[in-house]
Amino acid sequence: MSPSRGSGDVIYVYCARWHHGRGRPIDVMTEEEAWLRYAARVPGPANWFTVAAWHDGRDVTTPPDFLLEVMPYAACIKARYLDEWHRIRYSFSLTRTGDQLFQSQVVEHHYPAVEGYLRRRDAVLIEKFQYREDGYGRWTRTDCVRDDVEVREYREVPVDEMYEIVPMFGAWEHVGRWRG
Repeated sequence: MSPSRGSGDVIYVYCARWHHGRGRPIDVMTEEEAWLRYAARVPGPANWFTVAAWHDGRDVTTPPDFLLEVMPYAACIKARYLDEWHRIRYSFSLTRTGDQLFQSQVVEHHYPAVEGYLRRRDAVLIEKFQYREDGYGRWTRTDCVRDDVEVREYREVPVDEMYEIVPMFGAWEHVGRWRG
């Protein structure tokens, strides 16, 4: 891996995607290659990239503090947070609306009480929160064990805190910060 230094004691690794089962990047790329994708200078569909971030000198063989999947010009960014076995625990989708990003979706995966890597499809419970800028919200709870789905819809959800500035390339910290 060829890590890049972020601000402070942050290490970034740029790659095509993250292999959760193996806990490592796939097709590591340079910062310049990632920037070309961010600037839409690489034709689709392989025009997005992943940023893995570790703080405070943590070992890059441990799960990253956050993963970002970034589309060109930050049209959409998915922030992911992993547990100690590299399983996706939380996903936050941020969609570009003009000169800002809006948090349009949050997904939380609950896994069985076993150690080791499990795929998202192995989750026993999935909670999904979807938001629109007009204050509409939808909560879906899927109990994968009982094969049961519960849905609730909300109006007038406060959305002021769901906006982020669009990051300049390399300034990933505010997008990767925990939103829970």
